[in-house]
Amino acid sequence: MGSRARSRGNSIAVRAVAGAALIVSSVLMATTSGASSGPVTTTTTTTTPSAPTTSGGSSAGSPDVTTGGGASAEWGWDTFGGSTALTASYLSTAKSDYGGHYPADAGLYLDHGSSGLLTSAVVSAVRNDGIGIYLISDLADSSTGQAGTGSKSAQQQGAADAATAASYAENTLHVPANDGIAIYADNENTTAIASGYITGWYNTLEADGFIPGFYANPTSGDFNGAFCGTSSTVQSGTILWMDEPNGGMANKYYPTAPWNPSVPSCLNGSTQTVAGWQFLNGLTFPGIPAGAMTFDLDSFSPVGAWY
Repeated sequence: MGSRARSRGNSIAVRAVAGAALIVSSVLMATTSGASSGPVTTTTTTTTPSAPTTSGGSSAGSPDVTTGGGASAEWGWDTFGGSTALTASYLSTAKSDYGGHYPADAGLYLDHGSSGLLTSAVVSAVRNDGIGIYLISDLADSSTGQAGTGSKSAQQQGAADAATAASYAENTLHVPANDGIAIYADNENTTAIASGYITGWYNTLEADGFIPGFYANPTSGDFNGAFCGTSSTVQSGTILWMDEPNGGMANKYYPTAPWNPSVPSCLNGSTQTVAGWQFLNGLTFPGIPAGAMTFDLDSFSPVGAWY
């Protein structure tokens, strides 16, 4: 995922929506990613998650983003179905298999007109169930995109990808700008990325009214060096979703979300700008073919979601 540069003048808003056993919160701020590891056994438990407390706060006149840390983390899913679109039926099946509860938040990939991953119909199904959506863009998930191309520098490519993602989010999915919602650029640990790409992504999304975010692994691959090569403004203003597999967690249902993400070295161990941690992947549900769609488990701070 990516980022770029510009100061934020409007206040950072925090919202909370509580429902039954779940509460979802959306805040204007920054950070994200998480990790996961290995296929997970599909054990169903009937534990009911305790409702997290709402969080609040605001920040004005500063590009810095603060997520509130792990104390307010909620458990969630993210999914990428390849050529298979996430459907309302799949959501209903997963809910039934998962103790009758939806996650507080779900990470879903933007559809830029070809993949069919996140359409208006899916958005309606997810939001009608009170689930906060963490928006991911996979536009630059290639070694050439995030490192620059023959015709574009890395920074120009980051700017172009951010503009496309923001336009699709706002004009097709009707995601409101200037409302504390983040868009995360997908950076896998096998994908080359340059500091310029992160800066280009950051500047453009800031200008377009969205929180610049990155989904990335801080301990494997190029992201740590690229991120730490950006300016302090970009580092403090980018919301992170850390993908760092933990492994060994076989239970797919967590009443309380775990929180132990790694971070880029230049953050000196601080998770202040981390909104999400993907700690487990490969989750499957009876009734949903594993080859069509798998889910990953995440801990999400109530920041930057659209609900």
